[in-house]
Amino acid sequence: MSTLVWIIIFTLTGGLLSVGAAGLFLLIPNRYHPRILPHGLSFAVGALLSVAFLDLLPDALHTAGEKHAQSLLATVLAGIIGFFLLEKLLLWRHCHSGSCVARNKGHSHRSAGALISWVMLFTTLSMASLSRRLSLPIHIWGSSPALR
Repeated sequence: MSTLVWIIIFTLTGGLLSVGAAGLFLLIPNRYHPRILPHGLSFAVGALLSVAFLDLLPDALHTAGEKHAQSLLATVLAGIIGFFLLEKLLLWRHCHSGSCVARNKGHSHRSAGALISWVMLFTTLSMASLSRRLSLPIHIWGSSPALR
């Protein structure tokens, strides 16, 4: 079988196992969710960051070459700082209890979901445009020897 077929098979298998694990999580009584959920969330964030920094970033650096390595790492740093600022500036009023600081001031705030979506869309389009202007070599199918 070709590599693409294996990728599709394992992607579908991983998706089905993830849906099954989420379904099993719903069978756990609600009183245990606050203790279990932070561990699962931490695991998911750690898995995503480890794949990004230990697999994708070295591959991108190798593909970009030494000429564009500094701009690539600057883009990664800008993304980390951007998401940090986005979280601090837009999500500060998010809470689940009735005794939040934002609710005690006598006024309510609208949801920041639409604003976050627009900011993320604008940021994504800006970074794509910037990478084309800097002519960074971004290859999807040609970057990994396994996908050739």
